[in-house]
Amino acid sequence: MSTRIRSQALLLALLLLAVPLAAPTIAGTDICRHSVPQAVTDPNRQFSCGIAAYDKRDYEAALLWFRKAAEQGLAAAQFNLGVMYN
Repeated sequence: MSTRIRSQALLLALLLLAVPLAAPTIAGTDICRHSVPQAVTDPNRQFSCGIAAYDKRDYEAALLWFRKAAEQGLAAAQFNLGVMYN
């Protein structure tokens, strides 16, 4: 199995284990789309926003959210960030 396929399989496994049932919302609004990353300080919420962006194929936003969560030490975000750079 090639390294790229293995990395993609690991990312898929991580996404299936870590993805919340729904993107985080506040009063029915999508906070990931309506917030700047500096306004969302919880790394788990930032990670969820990264997953939501990735699922929507908005890779630029996903990279931004994963980076913010990774900078705070969230291992899953660090992993996803590394996979995206691969």
